[in-house]
Amino acid sequence: MLFDLFHTLTALESTWSSGPMIHEILGVSKDDWNWQLLECSRQRLVAKMTDPHEIIRCMAHPIDPSISEALILQATENRSRRFADALVDIPAWAIEVLIALRGAGKKMALISKADVMEAQGWAPSLLADLF
Repeated sequence: MLFDLFHTLTALESTWSSGPMIHEILGVSKDDWNWQLLECSRQRLVAKMTDPHEIIRCMAHPIDPSISEALILQATENRSRRFADALVDIPAWAIEVLIALRGAGKKMALISKADVMEAQGWAPSLLADLF
Protein backbone atom coordinates (compact mmCIF):
# COMPACT_ATOMS: atom_id res chain seq x y z
CA MET A 1 0.00 0.00 0.00
CA LEU A 2 1.38 3.36 -1.03
CA PHE A 3 0.36 6.57 0.73
CA ASP A 4 1.00 10.23 0.09
CA LEU A 5 1.77 12.24 3.21
CA PHE A 6 0.36 15.76 3.13
CA HIS A 7 -3.32 16.30 2.37
CA THR A 8 -3.86 12.52 2.59
CA LEU A 9 -2.69 11.24 5.96
CA THR A 10 -2.37 14.61 7.67
CA ALA A 11 -4.80 17.22 8.82
CA LEU A 12 -2.77 19.91 7.11
CA GLU A 13 -5.66 22.23 6.41
CA SER A 14 -6.82 22.08 10.04
CA THR A 15 -3.52 23.64 11.15
CA TRP A 16 -4.10 26.52 8.74
CA SER A 17 -7.22 27.72 10.51
CA SER A 18 -5.41 30.10 12.83
CA GLY A 19 -2.91 32.78 12.01
CA PRO A 20 -1.97 34.33 8.69
CA MET A 21 -1.07 32.38 5.59
CA ILE A 22 2.45 32.75 4.16
CA HIS A 23 1.35 34.99 1.29
CA GLU A 24 -0.41 37.26 3.79
CA ILE A 25 2.74 37.58 5.93
CA LEU A 26 4.77 38.43 2.84
CA GLY A 27 2.14 40.83 1.49
CA VAL A 28 1.84 39.11 -1.89
CA SER A 29 -1.11 37.64 -3.72
CA LYS A 30 -2.10 34.05 -3.06
CA ASP A 31 -1.88 33.30 -6.79
CA ASP A 32 1.67 34.68 -7.04
CA TRP A 33 2.76 32.74 -3.97
CA ASN A 34 1.18 29.50 -5.18
CA TRP A 35 2.86 29.93 -8.57
CA GLN A 36 6.26 30.20 -6.87
CA LEU A 37 5.47 27.33 -4.51
CA LEU A 38 4.15 24.93 -7.10
CA GLU A 39 5.84 25.91 -10.35
CA CYS A 40 9.09 27.75 -9.60
CA SER A 41 10.71 26.02 -6.67
CA ARG A 42 12.16 22.80 -8.04
CA GLN A 43 15.42 23.28 -6.12
CA ARG A 44 13.63 22.88 -2.78
CA LEU A 45 11.67 19.87 -3.99
CA VAL A 46 14.77 17.95 -5.08
CA ALA A 47 16.68 18.88 -1.90
CA LYS A 48 19.24 21.04 -3.69
CA MET A 49 18.10 23.89 -1.48
CA THR A 50 17.77 22.97 2.20
CA ASP A 51 18.00 26.21 4.15
CA PRO A 52 14.39 27.12 5.08
CA HIS A 53 15.07 30.85 5.20
CA GLU A 54 16.77 30.78 1.80
CA ILE A 55 13.89 28.75 0.34
CA ILE A 56 11.33 31.37 1.37
CA ARG A 57 13.58 34.22 0.21
CA CYS A 58 14.10 32.61 -3.19
CA MET A 59 10.35 32.22 -3.64
CA ALA A 60 9.39 35.63 -2.23
CA HIS A 61 11.88 37.93 -3.93
CA PRO A 62 10.92 37.06 -7.52
CA ILE A 63 7.42 38.24 -6.59
CA ASP A 64 8.61 41.36 -4.75
CA PRO A 65 12.33 42.01 -4.20
CA SER A 66 11.55 44.58 -1.51
CA ILE A 67 10.13 42.02 0.96
CA SER A 68 12.15 42.50 4.15
CA GLU A 69 14.29 39.86 5.80
CA ALA A 70 12.13 40.21 8.92
CA LEU A 71 9.02 39.21 6.96
CA ILE A 72 10.88 36.37 5.27
CA LEU A 73 12.00 35.08 8.67
CA GLN A 74 8.45 35.37 10.05
CA ALA A 75 7.07 33.50 7.02
CA THR A 76 9.74 30.80 7.36
CA GLU A 77 8.95 30.22 11.03
CA ASN A 78 5.22 30.21 10.33
CA ARG A 79 5.51 27.69 7.50
CA SER A 80 7.77 25.36 9.50
CA ARG A 81 5.40 25.49 12.47
CA ARG A 82 2.31 24.79 10.38
CA PHE A 83 3.81 21.69 8.80
CA ALA A 84 5.21 20.45 12.13
CA ASP A 85 1.77 20.91 13.69
CA ALA A 86 0.18 18.97 10.83
CA LEU A 87 2.54 16.04 11.41
CA VAL A 88 1.60 15.92 15.08
CA ASP A 89 -2.13 16.49 14.55
CA ILE A 90 -2.82 13.28 12.62
CA PRO A 91 -6.51 12.35 12.43
CA ALA A 92 -7.32 9.36 14.63
CA TRP A 93 -8.94 7.54 11.72
CA ALA A 94 -5.69 7.67 9.75
CA ILE A 95 -3.70 6.13 12.61
CA GLU A 96 -6.36 3.45 13.14
CA VAL A 97 -6.39 2.48 9.46
CA LEU A 98 -2.59 2.29 9.29
CA ILE A 99 -2.39 0.18 12.44
CA ALA A 100 -5.07 -2.16 11.08
CA LEU A 101 -3.23 -2.50 7.76
CA ARG A 102 0.05 -3.26 9.52
CA GLY A 103 -1.75 -5.76 11.75
CA ALA A 104 -3.09 -7.46 8.63
CA GLY A 105 0.48 -7.84 7.38
CA LYS A 106 0.22 -5.30 4.58
CA LYS A 107 3.44 -3.74 3.34
CA MET A 108 3.20 0.02 3.40
CA ALA A 109 5.21 2.82 1.85
CA LEU A 110 5.03 6.57 2.13
CA ILE A 111 5.87 9.14 -0.52
CA SER A 112 5.94 12.89 -0.41
CA LYS A 113 7.33 15.82 -2.31
CA ALA A 114 7.93 17.48 1.04
CA ASP A 115 10.76 19.96 1.32
CA VAL A 116 13.01 20.32 4.35
CA MET A 117 10.58 22.64 6.19
CA GLU A 118 7.66 20.34 5.58
CA ALA A 119 9.56 17.29 6.81
CA GLN A 120 11.15 18.83 9.93
CA GLY A 121 8.32 17.61 12.13
CA TRP A 122 8.54 13.98 11.02
CA ALA A 123 10.40 12.52 14.05
CA PRO A 124 7.73 13.36 16.69
CA SER A 125 4.87 12.37 14.37
CA LEU A 126 2.78 9.31 15.20
CA LEU A 127 3.24 8.35 11.55
CA ALA A 128 7.00 7.91 11.95
CA ASP A 129 6.58 4.60 13.81
CA LEU A 130 4.08 3.26 11.27
CA PHE A 131 6.37 3.39 8.23
